[in-house]
Amino acid sequence: QKNSIPTSKQLIGGTLIGSEDNQCLYFSEIFSHPYFYGEVPISDALHFSTHEVKISSAGDEIPDFNAEKALFIDTETTSCFGGTGTVAFLVGIGYFVGKDFHLEQFFMRDYDDEPALLKALDERIQRASLFIGYNSKCFDLPLLRNRYLMNRLPFHGETLSHFDLMHVARRFWNRRLSDCSLSTVERYILHAKRYGDIPGALIPRLWLNYIETGISSYIP
Repeated sequence: QKNSIPTSKQLIGGTLIGSEDNQCLYFSEIFSHPYFYGEVPISDALHFSTHEVKISSAGDEIPDFNAEKALFIDTETTSCFGGTGTVAFLVGIGYFVGKDFHLEQFFMRDYDDEPALLKALDERIQRASLFIGYNSKCFDLPLLRNRYLMNRLPFHGETLSHFDLMHVARRFWNRRLSDCSLSTVERYILHAKRYGDIPGALIPRLWLNYIETGISSYIP
């Protein structure tokens, strides 16, 4: 029950959303145009055409690319490798409203927040026609599909097209870069620098420490 969650777990900010019986934390931010990530204005994504998508992805699986209807998605999970027991405790999504980019994050304070997170995420999925992510075809979307199934909730993402930017990065820069991890592409292609970033391998442990102790300082 929700009253079993320590009060200190609500000190990391955000807004509680969901029903009276099941809630998760919600965060939002708007990056107003023109906003640059590294040397690239993020609104440039709005000029990407279906033809350019087909060339960059070497495929025809996206019949009509429209960044205005795209849902950018990323997850932080309890395991770096996936599997039945892996949970996405934080899901971040982004989308354009005009030329402004809206970022939303859904955070689980404990395992029983998961239904509220999935239901809130599903509302956004039903408004979109396309997923965009990084290694999302192999990791994020299969993981989310499994979590909806485990919670006996409908997953409306099956009908959406999917544009995985990691496949594009490998196609264009595999020989130029030492690897095509997201941080490497950000640094050498976008010339963007991260500050205070936590190594991905440590993130699951930080969240588990948080739910075990209720101390919000574990969460950046």
